Amino acid sequence: MSGTFVMMMAAGGVAEQPIDGQTGVWLKSGGVTISSGMKMIGAVVSSGQTQYVYSRGVVDLPQILGVGRIFVSNGGVASHCYISGGLNAARLEVAAGGTAVSCTLDAGDLYINGYPVAGTIIDAVAYAGRTNLANYANLSNYTHSGGSLDAGAGGGPKRIYGLNIYGGGATIYGNTIVYDLMLHGGSMTVRTNGKVSGATIQSAAPITVSSGGTVTSLTVESGGSLTVRSGGLVVSGTVSGTSALADVSSGGAASSITIQSGGRVNVWTGGALTDVATDSGTLVLYGGSANGITHNGGTFLLQAGGAFASGVVTYAGAMTVASGGSIYSLTVSGNKSPQISGSCSGATVAANGLLQAMPGGTIAAVTVESGGSLYVRSDGSALAVVSNTGAVVSVYAGGYIEYA
Repeated sequence: MSGTFVMMMAAGGVAEQPIDGQTGVWLKSGGVTISSGMKMIGAVVSSGQTQYVYSRGVVDLPQILGVGRIFVSNGGVASHCYISGGLNAARLEVAAGGTAVSCTLDAGDLYINGYPVAGTIIDAVAYAGRTNLANYANLSNYTHSGGSLDAGAGGGPKRIYGLNIYGGGATIYGNTIVYDLMLHGGSMTVRTNGKVSGATIQSAAPITVSSGGTVTSLTVESGGSLTVRSGGLVVSGTVSGTSALADVSSGGAASSITIQSGGRVNVWTGGALTDVATDSGTLVLYGGSANGITHNGGTFLLQAGGAFASGVVTYAGAMTVASGGSIYSLTVSGNKSPQISGSCSGATVAANGLLQAMPGGTIAAVTVESGGSLYVRSDGSALAVVSNTGAVVSVYAGGYIEYA
């Protein structure tokens, strides 16, 4: 027998009478179980009650208050749920094969823990409380405005499709992948075996990628910030807009990064950056390293303290290698600003390019092509210089040059 069963459970109460077991609805341990195609509408579950929903059972418009609990599994569905109570008190739990749709968490717990098949929550918003994903779990179209999101317990795969964060904190780890993240506020940490694919960071919202965490296809917009710590990895990203910031710390790595529209990337001692383009932002190496740099504009600065860059092509913008910084394999093409106060080895100055050895700086193995210029300032040095026809080489008083 199947159909719709409408029952209002008052807070702190239970159903007035047992229900015929053939209908799939009966009392159990101070609560109610819904199964076999039955539907309950508008239940209020509280004061230690537990409502079990499975095997084509449906509960619609339930309220979980106080110390109430709804447990959904094995083909059961809970829809339009409202959860409000203390942590470890009011809880909606979606287990293997269960589904919850359109949930609101004001306080309490939203918990997905499926095995051997995933539990699923679709369209949910959390204003406070705690949302946990463990083992096999799917979460889709989730808005997190407060409280905590912890996605990673257990060894099974966990997937989040469409995540909007406005407040609170989120931690992604333990074989969890987030697809399409919008971080408007709050904060996120991606760590061991956690992954984010497709992310936009904005409005002073920070994201941290630490040991074993990976983020791909990332955009850091004005006011947003990215920190890549030891063992963290970012692949394919854009840092764009005033006060958009990315820090690559010791042991962290980032590749295929574009800096534009006032964005800034700092690479600290022990950090590594690969394949980066600066269009109209700022790239600073504070002792870190960068390989494969296309400098189209903005500012590129290698500070003292062991900063190292290789494979650099510069077309426009300011570029300075400070004392203690070093660069290998530099091509100056149409840029008249590169100033070397540290060391540069292996350089080519193309037509309309200008490279300068500043006081204390050394440029070695440099070829100046027709239309290109090399200036050696006082106390600067240029070694193994090849000057082609039409090149300009100027040595100022106190400068030193040695031709190949």
